[in-house]
Amino acid sequence: MHIKQGRFFNHYLNPAGPFESAPVTQPVIWLPQNEIGNSPSTPMYMTSGLYAGQFVIGDVTYGGLQRAAVEKVNGEYQGALFRMTQGLEGGVSEVNVGPDGAIYVGGIGGGGNWGQTGKLNFGLQKLTPNGGNAFDMLSMKALPNGFEIEYTQPVSAATATALATKYRVKQWRYVPTAAYGGPKIDEETLTVASATLSADGKKVTLVINGLRAGRVVHIRSPKPFASSNGQSLWSTEVWYTLNVIPGQGPSSNLALNKPATADSSCAASEGPAQAVNGSVSGGNSDKWCSLGATKWLQVDLGSTQSVNRFVVQHAGTGGEEVGFNTRDFNIQTSTNGTSWTTAVTVTANTAGTTTHNITATQARYLRLNVTSGATTGNGAARIYEFEAYGPTAPPTGNLAVGKPATADSSCAAAEGPAQAVNGSVSGGNGDKWCSLGATKWLQVDLGTAQTVSQLVVRHAGAGGENTAWNTRDFNLQLSTNGTSWTTVATVTANTASVTTHNFTATSARYIRLNVTTPTSDGNGAARIYEFEAYASSTPPARIVLFDGTNMNNFQHSNGTPVTWPLGNGGVEVLGGDIKSKQAFGDFKLHAEFWLPLLPGDVTGQQRANSGIYLQDRYELQVLDSFGDTTLANNECGAIYEKIAPSVNAATAPQTWQTYDVTFRAARFNSSNVKTENARVTVVWNGVTVINNAEINGPTGNGAAETAAPGPLRFQDHGDPGANLYYRNIWVEPVV
Repeated sequence: MHIKQGRFFNHYLNPAGPFESAPVTQPVIWLPQNEIGNSPSTPMYMTSGLYAGQFVIGDVTYGGLQRAAVEKVNGEYQGALFRMTQGLEGGVSEVNVGPDGAIYVGGIGGGGNWGQTGKLNFGLQKLTPNGGNAFDMLSMKALPNGFEIEYTQPVSAATATALATKYRVKQWRYVPTAAYGGPKIDEETLTVASATLSADGKKVTLVINGLRAGRVVHIRSPKPFASSNGQSLWSTEVWYTLNVIPGQGPSSNLALNKPATADSSCAASEGPAQAVNGSVSGGNSDKWCSLGATKWLQVDLGSTQSVNRFVVQHAGTGGEEVGFNTRDFNIQTSTNGTSWTTAVTVTANTAGTTTHNITATQARYLRLNVTSGATTGNGAARIYEFEAYGPTAPPTGNLAVGKPATADSSCAAAEGPAQAVNGSVSGGNGDKWCSLGATKWLQVDLGTAQTVSQLVVRHAGAGGENTAWNTRDFNLQLSTNGTSWTTVATVTANTASVTTHNFTATSARYIRLNVTTPTSDGNGAARIYEFEAYASSTPPARIVLFDGTNMNNFQHSNGTPVTWPLGNGGVEVLGGDIKSKQAFGDFKLHAEFWLPLLPGDVTGQQRANSGIYLQDRYELQVLDSFGDTTLANNECGAIYEKIAPSVNAATAPQTWQTYDVTFRAARFNSSNVKTENARVTVVWNGVTVINNAEINGPTGNGAAETAAPGPLRFQDHGDPGANLYYRNIWVEPVV
């Protein structure tokens, strides 16, 4: 749990505690009972080593150590739980890290807890990293449409074949009960729509249909599942607590603590307010109960809301006899409390919790009418919670990324339609959909009907190919059912590498690109690097700082006009540092640089040295590091003297190289005290060399950290000899 003052975690007191009227805060991680936990003990935060930034958790009954990797989504923590080790002598009651970096565990056992045959009831054991590299899941992150799982080693070619079939997925939720270890509620099996392997073979992006917030998601990879060196996967399971889906607002109970009325109550302590208090674990009176001739419960949401789901927690959920679960009932909605529309009708129910999905409807008042109170003939209606939910906030950004895509054909297996919705254009010439078919079309299923008002197509030139291969003639269509299509854009004689198409907002589940003439030079292949869809006509605004024509968006560090000369298709670094006139907070940056071929006796930091200072605070090093194998934190691709690149992705001097940077600024509280370090991801020539790493402060000659945004500074190192050049500099602010 993430404990903060005033939060309530569903632990009731008698007499009542001061926070029991507060909404329940969900745990950061659920430990499913008797699957990966039973009596968890000390969590230990790791500050170094392979698992730095993760927690190691002991368990007195289950034994061994578990491992948790957490992340912050929508301002709250959630994350993944992995098995780590078993085989220890006792149930683990204490976990600590010694000055030698080893993990020390204290064991205990006894009645009712640790009882493994042949083991001790006590112990002190030391686990020392041996330098080996077992093939295991290292971390897991939630995505808007699935997860990214990172492994410690590249997966094997055999494992990568039909990769989506190598995963089994289930999800469920929990509700609090008086019993030890609550039951799984709404358990369902999900399908992996696609699995995409990263260039280094260590990360798998899973697109999973049907994920829902507020669930535990269990992913298993049955063996054989091996690394490139033949090692079998150490642990095949992971449990992720998906409180919130990135890019979506949390789905909250609209009825929680709203005014409730009823026909009657069995007792004053069992009034209608008990059915909207967010709890089922306060004992047998934590419910609305009615013995009236007509049994109804009504909730006023306070204003008209969009409602698409109801959840009813019956007697069994509160720990009562399951025969008391409501047998026959209906649910109605109203905008005025007078005219009612029946949305749900249920007969012969036996379940303790029932979930009812409906087409989204506008309602201020909700009503539950009980026609038969129990399956046993008992005359009382017993409702522990009556919940209502609306549609979650629509996903932001590109609606098509990671969605299932089909096409008429593909030039090669590696150039299938999924490549056009993977969110990338920098993975080389194979990072596209390509077709030589007689009819060339690409279709994407957005999963559900979305309001679409803009489509963006990234053609061959966007991926670095011949611009004459940019799609010449094509049209774009939308459909709600995949059968009847509406054309929203028709393009002829196009030569641009990226085309943007705005139109009146339209509801669509399917989008389609039909290529009629693929290129301008007669080449027969259609090449689409990305096909994107947006819910509004304002995807992230791109600010072009330098397009090769002028330096009007920059100034000298002292505020005077820039004197760097244009040439070589860019601008020469000559005449002192320059800064962008505009300051930025969180952003994505693209910049290209060209390094001269210097004599062999020019070495080290004198070889075409420059740097890009993010927010004028953190230097991303630019240097001729071609052929260097040191991977030091002062080489190209490094955050200078802070973070070394994981790979030397340099190309030879006198070639244009690219940086694509995602930057998240440091966070400060209202007292201007830093609460989170800045973070950065650096993609160098299409290779991720720094991945969401923390920067623990300004680099040398960087400005002081504050909550204020900062400009981009391009350094002139002032070394003798030929100079380097920059071109194509743009920024997309991240809101």
